[in-house]
Amino acid sequence: MEKPVVRVAIPTDQPLIQELTARAFGREDEARIIRQLESDGDVILQLVAVMEERVVGHVLFYSLGVRGKLGAAGLGPMSVDPWVQREGVGSLLVNTGLAMMREGGVPVV
Repeated sequence: MEKPVVRVAIPTDQPLIQELTARAFGREDEARIIRQLESDGDVILQLVAVMEERVVGHVLFYSLGVRGKLGAAGLGPMSVDPWVQREGVGSLLVNTGLAMMREGGVPVV
């Protein structure tokens, strides 16, 4: 099995992220959360994992106000395609995202 490549999500990934999230969770709730965070302008970063030219994982980081300032980020939802769950895709997404948050000066996730 090829190793996943993690990259920043692009606008054309959004339908794939929605479908992946619904499939991974078996319901639409988390996909709706993603849409709401996007609509509210709270998304700081979205990453996707790609294998065999397919989006197989996704993680979202969103802003959290701490005493009225951006001082932290929340993590989630995160989803991994059921066919590659427990293969390290989720850990790769989270660790990559946490490193990017640190590099971007976000002190707490």
